[in-house]
Amino acid sequence: MTTARAGRHGGGRHRAGAACTPWARVRWDVRERAAAAGLDAIEPGWLVIWRLWARRFYAVPAWPLPWAGLLGVESRTVAGLQEEMRRAERAGWADGSERLGAA
Repeated sequence: MTTARAGRHGGGRHRAGAACTPWARVRWDVRERAAAAGLDAIEPGWLVIWRLWARRFYAVPAWPLPWAGLLGVESRTVAGLQEEMRRAERAGWADGSERLGAA
């Protein structure tokens, strides 16, 4: 049984015996990832990451949450994330009446 489409030869770079194609690793959003790592280093109560797939900074608290429906805060900027983190700390995560991280 052949997997080639009608009118085409079964080939391509993945066929048996094909030469290896050189490739280079792409580092996406280097500045944002560095900013998230820097903020993570100065915020011991939080885990801070850059969510590449969402293009947003995201922080998860490192302490137990009384309300499991809210798992973290997010923002498009580092300053915005810090504001959300302070707001979450002030709120104490006590109730789920307000959705944090909408900035």
